[in-house]
Amino acid sequence: MLEYAYLNDVIMKNPCSKVVKSDIGKSSRKKEALTRDMQRTFCQIAKGNAYEYQYRFLLQTGLRTGELVGLKWSDVDWENRTLTITRSMEFRHSTKEWRIGEPKSKSGYPTIPLIEEAIEILRLQKKKNKSIDIISLEWREFIFLCRKGTPVKNSTYDTMLFKLYDKAGISKFENAKSP
Repeated sequence: MLEYAYLNDVIMKNPCSKVVKSDIGKSSRKKEALTRDMQRTFCQIAKGNAYEYQYRFLLQTGLRTGELVGLKWSDVDWENRTLTITRSMEFRHSTKEWRIGEPKSKSGYPTIPLIEEAIEILRLQKKKNKSIDIISLEWREFIFLCRKGTPVKNSTYDTMLFKLYDKAGISKFENAKSP
């Protein structure tokens, strides 16, 4: 509208025509998925690791780490073989508290179909959780717990992830923060 007013001599100059560069926000970096061979190599290296099920589940579902940490058994629809993402969770080291919020996805709460391998990982994790001596009521409904019966901190996943991909020799994985 302002350009039209300028072209028709209604105003002397279009005040919106000057482009202002802004460096607000971070520039996004190119994301590359792991090839199937890289995934196989990574899974072989992760075999027997305390977080093996979590990493395999991330590869099966494409979840972000915070979404994985926030998963509850009530998010799983066993009959329809789906998973609904309703929260994201992270440990805040500055306050020593867990923060639960909405998932990062702008498109609402996604429902993810689960293939047989993902279902099997959930079954194995359920069995693993039953072997934990003490799980406080606060964490009983969460899926992926550590041997202490609490969720695993996001940074712990990242630290171990970097060690595993270094061991696997997966160089394209370097720019990733989480799988």
